[in-house]
Amino acid sequence: MNGQQRFRGAQARQFQYNPNWRRSVQIVSTRLRMVVEYSSTLRDVRLEKKVKQTFDPFPRDRNHLQEVQLISSSSRGRQDLEKLKRIQNRLKERIGRMGADWWMETAVMYPLGPEQIQKIEKEGINLQGLSYKLLINHTDATALLAVKRCQTEELTTKIIETAFSQIIEHQPVLLSEPNSGYAIQMCGEEPKIIEDPRDTKYALVFDEMFLERGATDATIFYGYETGCKIVSTRAINEPESRLIEKRLGKDMGSRPLRLLKFETPNSRNCAERFGKVEFVDIFYCDTQFGYCTPQESVALFLKFDLGQARRDGIEITLPRSNEFAVKAFRLHYLEAVRINVYGETCRRMEGNWKKLIIDDFPRDYPTTESRLWLINRIIQANNIRVESIKPYTKLVDDCFDRRNSDVIKVIAEKLRWHSSDEDDASWKVVRHNRGPNEEVEYVDIHFDQLRSGMNIVNSILISPYSFLFELFNGDSRRAELIPCYRRTIAVSRVIRVALDHTIRQFDYDLRTHFTKLTASGDPIMEQRDAAYYRLRIHEEWNDGSDAGIIGIEGWSPDAVREQFQNLEGILKPKAFGGCLHLLSGPGAVFAKSLEGKYRDALLVELDKHSEEVKLIGDAAEDAWRELQGYSSQNTSIRCTIPAYFPILNHGIRYFLTSDVMEGIRSALGLQYLVHNWEKSVIEFEGTVAGYEKLMEVLEGVSQEILMKETEGNGGSGVCPTCLVPIDSTMDFYRFQCGHVMCRQCANNMISTMDAGKVKCADGECQKFVSPFDVFNIIFGSGSIRDYRTSRLNTLILKCKAAILTSSEGKISECTTTDCPGLRIKANGDPLLYKSCTSCHQNYCRNCLAGPHRGHSCERWAELQGEEPAMEEFLNTIGKNKVKKCPMCSGLVEKTEGCSHMECKCGCHFCWRCLYYVTKVVGPDPVYQHMKEEHGEDPIVDPEELAAEDFAIQGLLLNQAGPRHHHHRPAVWHRQMDDSSDDDSDDDSDDNSDDGWGIRAEDVE
Repeated sequence: MNGQQRFRGAQARQFQYNPNWRRSVQIVSTRLRMVVEYSSTLRDVRLEKKVKQTFDPFPRDRNHLQEVQLISSSSRGRQDLEKLKRIQNRLKERIGRMGADWWMETAVMYPLGPEQIQKIEKEGINLQGLSYKLLINHTDATALLAVKRCQTEELTTKIIETAFSQIIEHQPVLLSEPNSGYAIQMCGEEPKIIEDPRDTKYALVFDEMFLERGATDATIFYGYETGCKIVSTRAINEPESRLIEKRLGKDMGSRPLRLLKFETPNSRNCAERFGKVEFVDIFYCDTQFGYCTPQESVALFLKFDLGQARRDGIEITLPRSNEFAVKAFRLHYLEAVRINVYGETCRRMEGNWKKLIIDDFPRDYPTTESRLWLINRIIQANNIRVESIKPYTKLVDDCFDRRNSDVIKVIAEKLRWHSSDEDDASWKVVRHNRGPNEEVEYVDIHFDQLRSGMNIVNSILISPYSFLFELFNGDSRRAELIPCYRRTIAVSRVIRVALDHTIRQFDYDLRTHFTKLTASGDPIMEQRDAAYYRLRIHEEWNDGSDAGIIGIEGWSPDAVREQFQNLEGILKPKAFGGCLHLLSGPGAVFAKSLEGKYRDALLVELDKHSEEVKLIGDAAEDAWRELQGYSSQNTSIRCTIPAYFPILNHGIRYFLTSDVMEGIRSALGLQYLVHNWEKSVIEFEGTVAGYEKLMEVLEGVSQEILMKETEGNGGSGVCPTCLVPIDSTMDFYRFQCGHVMCRQCANNMISTMDAGKVKCADGECQKFVSPFDVFNIIFGSGSIRDYRTSRLNTLILKCKAAILTSSEGKISECTTTDCPGLRIKANGDPLLYKSCTSCHQNYCRNCLAGPHRGHSCERWAELQGEEPAMEEFLNTIGKNKVKKCPMCSGLVEKTEGCSHMECKCGCHFCWRCLYYVTKVVGPDPVYQHMKEEHGEDPIVDPEELAAEDFAIQGLLLNQAGPRHHHHRPAVWHRQMDDSSDDDSDDDSDDNSDDGWGIRAEDVE
């Protein structure tokens, strides 16, 4: 056999042994991008101190229990109601033999509010020597101050009110829209704007002095340092500090802040002038920070390799030489270099090689992980047998010293090259791990403006060359680049702890989201920038802060926004309605006790305003199932019941002897019932049902004492709104004026009030409801701070609208997009522009327009007038038929119907006075406003029509049934856009867009 034949035989044996030689290569789509999964950065967040959950320390009614504990279900004794009735009759006889003060027959009964009761209990009251008694009337749930009559009832009432005015100072409440730089002072009558922090009792100070000296009580410390009495203090947490920095427009260098509340604005200003504390010249109050207000930012993270030059690739070891593998990689634009057993490069015809080196990858695969992923996809698709796949690095000699490169200069040049002239681009560069022996340089680029930062980052990602950030011309080494868009909100530490498991699972799902899409070949991973897709939860916490920052970070921005909505859903409490029995009394105690059972996994909020139980935490679903199974018959409690005003009348303690208490205990089958004479409390242990029955007995005895002392003048009461009889067995609210209202009516009254103004519904009172009552009804006790500001949003908008309406043009809203600020006229040089306290944009102090140097206010108004087409349109239909929406300022035309209008932005408003609400729930507040303020009744009774209007009468009867029908006015919305220039004369339906953005709607 000659040499040529031997060669052919070896070749034949090779082809026979390697069946892959003639197989066609399976092409893998290189458009699909592999992403590198983020590592988790979640912190081990813990509660730094346990906060004991308590109810309002001052009880307004018997539903506020004291020292309540849930105990394991005790055995229920047999109830003997006949024996209980005999005990009640004996007590009634004993009370009937009791003597009463002679002056009580003509005493003046003055209703007391919670604050008045508290002051009397703590400090007493001087009524010019007049005798008085504190009484509780369980029939109508009122607390009364019985005062010996002095000449006339009017004079006695005046003496009482004068005494209260000396010991009680009703302070206004400051409200502030989140992220705004002003306050709204709500005082029960007309709200007003507060611009200067010196007009308030609040002051923001730097807190270093308190922390450095190791003081324990901030109230005492700052009282000494300022020389003024401090009402309360609160350390500012990290999210609030960032908002304050943004408002100040400067970096405070992580200096700690504290909020002080003084007794009066005068004492606050005196402390600023003469105290030893450094004040911050900015207004801030507790309602100014919105937990649920998202914050956005964009950044670019770079990694520079400063070590010796090298080529990074992938080394593939095969069982034997395989030209089919080389062909497969080449068809994917990957040049594979053959390496023999000696580590030398081989040619194609040499058959003693078993390794392939690939080091020239497309730019979409810059990391080792992405390159390994691509190689494995090609190998699996083509059934190539391999022994190992591992990273490969080869050092290369070059003449450049990268450690002496000016990285900051390179970055600045690249960013300027990618920023357009329209972008007001600015950024901050932060370097990490910079040292003489470091081979890696990490650089963070944080953009100050979101819009310009997004433009620059997008430009870098789609550029075919600039992604390299080369340190010198001709440098082929690639800087690793990670774009990051971040969307965050503030969150309380207690909520973060309660949701720890849920958040960690959500973080894992986020981090594996795009890798799962890659594995399934999802088309979204074929996007050009998909190699940078990755997501995770971002959070920041500082020791000693009760709140932190949590959100989503990564790329792409659309994915971050979508997953951020899911995060908001996780942080939102689960609200359950239809559970009034769990909002007060023992039911509320049982609900709050679940926080202890599911410690660090549940928060319970009893929202009496919306009549819901709100649960948040990992154990929310389990807790709700337990609440659904709540039964007063099976739940046992241990508590103390005050045997004094305002729970029971003081005289009852003289009738609760040991034999009486033992008789009641055995009759009700209770485990334990003792009257503690020294503390004047009743110690109780038994079921909730037994507690309820006991309170009926005690309140009956207390009421008998009242009737005896007032000679039968106990009276009875009903809710002044719904006329339902009120007694201590129902949930009610006692206002500061002393009158009571059932909880549902109180909630509805506050929900529909006009600009924070509401009067007591009692016909003889008509006093303005205290702002503190408004707050108490909206918040209740123990509310989660994260959601307080959002609950006040409607109230703030109503007060703001009232101020704008009554300002007669002296105050207007800031025209900057999404800015909550106000523009306020002021005297002074017209060339000295004022600036918005929220967005810092300048405006004219005379006309409130934007800066207009070189033009008078009148001339500037003419130049900014309506376009000719718009002016012609308004003249045609009549300017008196068009008004601006009070919420979005869009033009609205009224064509027919009543004064209830609805703008396409969702605002419901009154055409006459522009009173508006953002959301209509239940009885329509706009219709109620029209009827009360303008005498316009939107309810039409067909029977009241003239007898000859048979056609109209029949139409109403057919549409509305036998009684009433609401007007359904057609509302035409003309949203005027300065950029609109549609000249189309296409004939279309009346309800279609006619070039002016006009559409018709009906208002129910």
